[in-house]
Amino acid sequence: MIFNIDVHCHSSSKAFMSGVGQPTKNPYQFFEFDLSHPIYQLLRKPIERLSHIRLATQSNFDSLYEGGIRVAMVSLTPMEKAFTVLNQDQDTWLKQFIKNVLREPSNYQEGFVGSKAINALTGYHVNDIEGVKRLWYAIYHDLLKKEIKFLYDLKGELSPNKKYRLQFPADYSELVELSNNPENLCILLSVEGAHSFGENRVLPDIIDGRRNNHEKDTHNVLLAQEICKNIQDVKTNGQLRLHSVGLCHHFWNGLAGHCRSMDNLMSGILNQEEGLNAPLMDTGRMVLDEMARTDYNGKSAKPIVIDIKHMSPQARKDFYNYRSLKKDIKALPIFCSHTGVNMSFETLNEWIAYVKKNPKEKAGRKYEDGAYYLHEQSINLCREDLCQILDSKGLLGIQLDEKRIMGPFAFKELSKRSGEGKNDERKYVYAKCIWANIYAAIDELVLAGKNGKSAWDIFAIGSDFDGLINHLDSFGSAASMNGLKATMAYFLEEPEDIMLFWKDEKTQYTITVAQQTALQQGISHTELIQKLFQENAMKFLERTF
Repeated sequence: MIFNIDVHCHSSSKAFMSGVGQPTKNPYQFFEFDLSHPIYQLLRKPIERLSHIRLATQSNFDSLYEGGIRVAMVSLTPMEKAFTVLNQDQDTWLKQFIKNVLREPSNYQEGFVGSKAINALTGYHVNDIEGVKRLWYAIYHDLLKKEIKFLYDLKGELSPNKKYRLQFPADYSELVELSNNPENLCILLSVEGAHSFGENRVLPDIIDGRRNNHEKDTHNVLLAQEICKNIQDVKTNGQLRLHSVGLCHHFWNGLAGHCRSMDNLMSGILNQEEGLNAPLMDTGRMVLDEMARTDYNGKSAKPIVIDIKHMSPQARKDFYNYRSLKKDIKALPIFCSHTGVNMSFETLNEWIAYVKKNPKEKAGRKYEDGAYYLHEQSINLCREDLCQILDSKGLLGIQLDEKRIMGPFAFKELSKRSGEGKNDERKYVYAKCIWANIYAAIDELVLAGKNGKSAWDIFAIGSDFDGLINHLDSFGSAASMNGLKATMAYFLEEPEDIMLFWKDEKTQYTITVAQQTALQQGISHTELIQKLFQENAMKFLERTF
């Protein structure tokens, strides 16, 4: 049966956080955010334009099903407390506007961002945001376990529109059986950020620690023990199985350094400097061991796949080295659930040196007055990462996020070819940008001496819908997945050259149509589309689920 798979979306987060314990929304149906502040209500459209965040659900279950998605890896991401803490080091006009004009009861002098401001961007209920600030410290028990139960209570349930039944397969054989029925929507669970198994830090620690680079290992065994205990609990006693867990997310969690993931609007309000670009800690190694563990006093448990998304270049390098020494971890394929590709540096050492000198990594990065088509920042994958994923028989999900798959040269092309009455052109450019990431990755792997045909096995779609993404305007929700699939197929039939780098007529790097054909390694267009939207992810799940 032909269907689509999304290996990373956040279908349940908005509904779950519409009132923890007493939700006012459900994860089936589309809804626009309930903005709590009357001024934010008036500014809905400007907020969407300024933030480029859609103030409505994108991957609710009805939208997944409408888009032909029959298997979705739904990521649970308990809000990090640092996401509620005001940036103490920037005095931007926006920060002052929020504080002085919008005036919320939530006390900015305390150091928090106003809950109604966060509500406007996330759609989370104000009371739930206040809970993250002041009440919920045991994240695993207060949030993660509750969201798992929130979904577990829907297991086997017929959707309100009577079109499909929600299923949570326990293993690959059950997944195959259930996904062969077109009236099932199969959900696999993942977690973005291992902070989800620990405890929230207190506000003074977050504020005081914001300039700590954590270059030296903290050896915080107690932190790791608490997280490992809760990972063991979910593996041996959990109501639903977790497929994968990312070690890092947006903020320092004591386990490993994270990449810069916020810029423009968000970086002016929030501060993610603590632990930025730090290495893998001993605590992180303990947690990695726990995820890969399969035996608990004679009781077997399924391992949890490790998601490398958000790990800093140094942390990724440390992880690959540690993985090579650990049999259990090495047995797990490497997964990056939602990402783009970069090509300006081939190795992680080069990225480590770059971010040390340029920690801000300004958006739309340029070199030598030239412009790149891809998003050239360390959060995306370089040649070394791609080789590691391919050698491990792993998988990466291409993110449907403008700021992750497009560089300044791509944005310039999008602007030039979009506009009034040019939606087909805009769709074509978006498809071109996705193929640009894939062709660039294949090219990097071939240049590294890898088998070009097997390189096509590592790609899937990891949309990150309902994350804080700059969505592709023509494909703004999971309901448009079939439309994206058709447009990407059209590009293969009507391709054009992809100029990945341009400085001048003598200094450029282009993957021509002829080179694209060569990189396809004789694989048919139909098969390429099928591999990207279904086949690769299913084969990966056969190895890991």
